[in-house]
Amino acid sequence: MSDDAVSPTGTELKPWWKSAWLWTGGAVSVLAIGACVYFGMRLGTGPANDLAGIASFAAAVVSIVVTVVQGRRSSSATAHPPAVTHVNVQVSPSPVEPTTTPLSAHLLHVDETGTAPRVSQVPDAQLGVRSAVRQAEFGPTPYLERDVDDELTTAMRAGGMVVLYGPATAGKSRTATALLKRLFGDRHLYVPAEVGSLRALLDSGHQPQDAVVWLDNLEEYLGDRGIDRAVLSRLCPPGRGDVTVVATLRYEEYRKHGLDTEADQADDGKKPHPAGTALLRELKNQGRLFSLAADLSATERAGIARAQTDARPGDDRLSEAAESGRGFGEHLGAGEEMMQRWIGGGNILEKFGAAYISAAVDARRAGYHGPIPTDTLAELAEGYLLASFKERGNRPTSQDAVEWATQPVVGTETSTCLVPHRSGGYRAEDYLIDRAETPPSPLAGKPIREAIWPTVLSLADLEHLHAIGFAAYLADNHDIARTAWRRAAHAGDAQAMFDLGVMAAHRLNIIEAEAWWQKASKTKHYAAMLSLGGLLQKRGDTKQLETWWHNAVETGDAMTMFALCYLVEQHGDPELTESLWRKAVESGQFIVTFVLGPALCKHVDSRQVDSWCRAVGDAGGDKGMAILGHTLYLHGDTNAMETWLRNAIAAGTTSTVVVLGQLLRQEGKTEQASRWLHTANDAGDADAKKLLQIWTSEDEDGETASDSETPLPSSLPTHSPTL
Repeated sequence: MSDDAVSPTGTELKPWWKSAWLWTGGAVSVLAIGACVYFGMRLGTGPANDLAGIASFAAAVVSIVVTVVQGRRSSSATAHPPAVTHVNVQVSPSPVEPTTTPLSAHLLHVDETGTAPRVSQVPDAQLGVRSAVRQAEFGPTPYLERDVDDELTTAMRAGGMVVLYGPATAGKSRTATALLKRLFGDRHLYVPAEVGSLRALLDSGHQPQDAVVWLDNLEEYLGDRGIDRAVLSRLCPPGRGDVTVVATLRYEEYRKHGLDTEADQADDGKKPHPAGTALLRELKNQGRLFSLAADLSATERAGIARAQTDARPGDDRLSEAAESGRGFGEHLGAGEEMMQRWIGGGNILEKFGAAYISAAVDARRAGYHGPIPTDTLAELAEGYLLASFKERGNRPTSQDAVEWATQPVVGTETSTCLVPHRSGGYRAEDYLIDRAETPPSPLAGKPIREAIWPTVLSLADLEHLHAIGFAAYLADNHDIARTAWRRAAHAGDAQAMFDLGVMAAHRLNIIEAEAWWQKASKTKHYAAMLSLGGLLQKRGDTKQLETWWHNAVETGDAMTMFALCYLVEQHGDPELTESLWRKAVESGQFIVTFVLGPALCKHVDSRQVDSWCRAVGDAGGDKGMAILGHTLYLHGDTNAMETWLRNAIAAGTTSTVVVLGQLLRQEGKTEQASRWLHTANDAGDADAKKLLQIWTSEDEDGETASDSETPLPSSLPTHSPTL
């Protein structure tokens, strides 16, 4: 979106990062999130830009809203982590009648008594760990300590969810399982059998205790039916640290969720289902995402000699992998050997087997990550064979071709190009997906074959429909995208409804766009509500907006009020803003007062601001204090703000002082910021101490406050914690 954005009212908007709305997060970490758009469609000019821009802008706003409302403290850098780090989401799930289904209906592994096994009882291979080259000769390689181990260990011990991401064959599964078995060997291990198994398990009345939940290839479990913030809150309730959810995620999937800033800017639009994106963004804000590189660092290389002491005589695989010139894990996992099997086929069996692999890879490029039956794979493979091979009389059978493609490459036990699925059928190996679009891949520079699309649609469940729709849209196959999202929408999926509305908006079909956004809005889909609100404002229909507001106040729905407040604030109507603000105070929705307070400061004098802030402070206690200080800060009332700071410290809410101190420093008010941080430090605030150490280090390095982009320490809140 350009700086000269157009609001739903048709008026020019100032850049969002210059608006008072910027500070609703209270910290710099919120800013990067606000720039990301769920759908990410590139906007052009003309009427389509005006209409579709509403939806894109609305999605960006919701990104900020979700962060503000759902934000939590990060814990990965704390010296003494809390009992549990969990996603703080206000969830009121519908009552579910407990069932008596056995655990075997939900979990991949159970012991002879029908309960979840201990972590130490499950072999690494069953947790997704590949065997190393020459494993038959030497057995597993000794574990090489990685730089991320200490931070990952701290996060795991704290409870809650952690995610280890990196390239395929970087060693994510090996690293995570090694730490799990070291830390939690006696805990129960929960590996969901299907994407919806965790939700079904919780709905059955079973609550994991003293447990580890293992999610290898997290992208397979994300979404409305899989794990999202609501499910995670149920798995890891507040006040408990005995359940740790550990997941691995390929870097390409991490990138698709818009979590890599540079990649997201360069590759706008590749966003999977937003329920998964919201969870990952939440975890990133908490410092619960950890990266594992393909190559070894100098420290890791230095540890090879120590690890080799545990190896058998003659086993130099670790040293060999480190000096191979390829990625460390790529060498141990025979990544290059898998590529050579795919591209180097010579005889007719190998040509047919390679065609089966290409078909399976293209299915995953098209967004389908489930298994493909042998007969279906055989039909698709025909499109990847030269005509001369199709006519041969000595064609291998489909079974022969699949057997060749599923044979482990030389020297390994588990590295195969086609991976058999536990429920039947086959899927392409992760490593080949990461290499599919670059030479020497047989698919480099080639579009996904047309025959793939209807096939994956016929195989897809609800979760796959989203990914297929996005892949089709990015491939300019809008008919397939529309078909995929219509199926999802008819199954009740609100995000698909919103996406269909955006597609209609780009076609200038206002009636269809409004119809889809109306349907999505009924499910409390906030980007759809804002988009619909934009349409209503463009034609002057404020009556329905007011109806939304009154319904939101009656139901206590802060997110809806927040969204509507944004529309009202952009509309520039101070009387309506004040009316909604007062209703928010009366209803106890302090996040809304926090947002609208700065908007009112633009229209009134200091005495009125003081009166409003006192009303919020009286009504809200600590919450009111946070709102009061932030509003005074934005209004520039220095004396009143300092009075508030002293009261906050006296009341023990020093963490809000820390956040405000960071904002003061970023405005160049370094002496004032330092003074208040020292006061909070003297009051015993550990975060203030940590931030002062960072500032001291920066000052010694010669950085100035005006050009420093010092982030908040990861243990600091991403917004005022009392909210």
